[in-house]
Amino acid sequence: MFGDIAMAMALMSLAGLIRYSETKLAPLLYISFFAGLGASVLSVTKGGWVALCLSLIPLYIYSSKKLRQKIVLTAILGIGVLILSAFIPGLGCRQAHRRSQDRLATLASQATLSPLLVHALKCGSPPSACL
Repeated sequence: MFGDIAMAMALMSLAGLIRYSETKLAPLLYISFFAGLGASVLSVTKGGWVALCLSLIPLYIYSSKKLRQKIVLTAILGIGVLILSAFIPGLGCRQAHRRSQDRLATLASQATLSPLLVHALKCGSPPSACL
C-alpha cells in the first residue's frame, strides 16, 4: 500500500514537469520522481509499477515536443530501475514473487481448477512451457 502511494507521488512529480519544466523547480521534480520510485521498489509493492507504465501514455500526449524526450528518458530510466531491482538480492523482490506464485497456486488448488492451470501457476510459465 505504501509503495503505491509513493509511486503516485512520483507520478505526480513527473506530471508536474509539464508545467514547471522551465523553472528552477524542475530538478526537484526529477529528484522527487526517483525518490518515490525508490520507495516503491523498497516496499516491493508491484501495483504501482503497472501504473507507471500506463501513466506514460497521457504524459506523452499532453507534454510539449521538447519535454517529451525528457519524460521518455526519465520513464525509461525508471522502468530500468524497476527491472534491475528484481536482480538485487537484498531487496527481496524474488522472494516476494515466489510468495505470490505460491499464494496463487494455493488459491487455484482450493478453487478446484484444472491441474494443468495449477501446475502453470506453480511454474510461472505458460502451461506448454511447464510440461
